Amino acid sequence: MPGIFCLIYNLPAPSLIEQLKQFFLRKTINIENTMAKNTDKNKTPPSMSPENYLKTRARVLPIGTCYVSSDWQEKGLVTLVVTRVHKNGNFTFGLFLVDLYCLGVKETLYVFNEQGKYHAFLNVLKEEEEIKECPYALAHNIIYGAVAYAQDLGFQPAKEFALTRFLLEEDDDSVELMDIQFGLSGKPAIFIQNEKHADEIIAILEKNAGPEGYMIIDK
Repeated sequence: MPGIFCLIYNLPAPSLIEQLKQFFLRKTINIENTMAKNTDKNKTPPSMSPENYLKTRARVLPIGTCYVSSDWQEKGLVTLVVTRVHKNGNFTFGLFLVDLYCLGVKETLYVFNEQGKYHAFLNVLKEEEEIKECPYALAHNIIYGAVAYAQDLGFQPAKEFALTRFLLEEDDDSVELMDIQFGLSGKPAIFIQNEKHADEIIAILEKNAGPEGYMIIDK
């Protein structure tokens, strides 16, 4: 069954999201024409675009299985998947690549109202790295905590987070607050070789964290 695939990517290629994009393209998902060709009664009506559905109805859907990098506490870049379950048994799910050391949500994508491709997506993801199931509260705290940490340093999340955040619950007291450590040894840190615009990032850190207030990792 065809679905909608949307993404934002701003890491140097090949990033995980770019690899997943290519996977879905190989599976001949037509991003622009899917809704026009879709006549399945279980799909979202043409009058409701995936974007509007996420903004207005996604948080009404039950939360499904969530995933996190198995070694998320030992590395700076963490992969998370948050799933919402439709009444028809399909899934809308989001992928978040989160920099715990400095930049917050670097990349994010969502796939809308799918089932078979949801399992294919997880298979591809598991080929790239080890992931494990996690409580929703952990995913929530990692994502929103990293966004807040990055914003304090002067960095905004990937622009598509403005949409994929609707796959998350509201960031309020209804979600258990967890103690997640951000930065490295108490300071923001940048993996310099992974950043296409490293000079711009360093300039922002110089201004907002001070010359001795951040770390550069060159390996």
